Amino acid sequence: MTSRERLLTALHGGTPDRVPVTLFLIEQGHFLGQLYPDIDPQDSEACQLKVIETQKQFGCDVYVRLLNDIIDLNIIYGGLDVSRSAANWDVKTEEVREGNNLRRRSTIKTPKGELSQEFTITDMGHGTFHHACTRKPIKDLKDLEIVENYEPGVSEEYKNRIKKRIDIIRQALGDSGIIGTWGPHGPFNVSSLLINHEELYSLFLVEPEFYERLMNFSLKRSYGYIRALDEAGTDVHCVGGNVPGGFLGKQAYDQYILPYEKQLIAVAQEKGKAAMYHNCGEIMNLVESYISLGVK
Repeated sequence: MTSRERLLTALHGGTPDRVPVTLFLIEQGHFLGQLYPDIDPQDSEACQLKVIETQKQFGCDVYVRLLNDIIDLNIIYGGLDVSRSAANWDVKTEEVREGNNLRRRSTIKTPKGELSQEFTITDMGHGTFHHACTRKPIKDLKDLEIVENYEPGVSEEYKNRIKKRIDIIRQALGDSGIIGTWGPHGPFNVSSLLINHEELYSLFLVEPEFYERLMNFSLKRSYGYIRALDEAGTDVHCVGGNVPGGFLGKQAYDQYILPYEKQLIAVAQEKGKAAMYHNCGEIMNLVESYISLGVK
């Protein structure tokens, strides 16, 4: 088997000729700058090509995970889409440097009101950056209604850009491995990027209507990106599921979170592509629930 065949066989539940061996490397840093100190950490394409080269040198089955330049930072790390203005969605952003932090403060004007958010990029050194929405844009149902009506969806420019990006990586990769893309997370994760965590963790109990609308919006928002990545040629949809961790308990997860997460996984796999559900936190009491997600 080639590395590509080996990884895809394992991901789809088959038996490969041996256990695939790969590295969990993300293009935006995480020690890559220590291997290649002259590389520009902001040049996502150059970084990812070096990741492929490094894994080949180690004899790995290469599992590329595309993140930066494949999806807008606000969509994957937090906040609303402020990458462009659109009809009834007028975006103004100012950048402020504070030490090793770059803060992007945005206001969005719509016919039904104004929203604001702050997004911070922290340079940790060695080509590693932390990204976070440090002031969330949605405070209440009124804010959510504005976003439901006016946030722009996936553009044709985005579809064309990511197709070219994946084609370049595919050419460099060949049969040495597969391409995964970090698209939007599961809907609970997405919701946590739009409102404060402390509110979200009790929202399904204290404001069930708000919670249901927020989760449904998060799903609808994600579908366009997932389908665009699918058409662009990804092999695996990487889905973040770490925010609804095991500390919530199996009962809460199964009742309030699992039904929505299953819908996202179904869309990710509707054209036969694999999905990978990722939780870097507490999981053992949710293992049975994860089986019910339908990931394959």
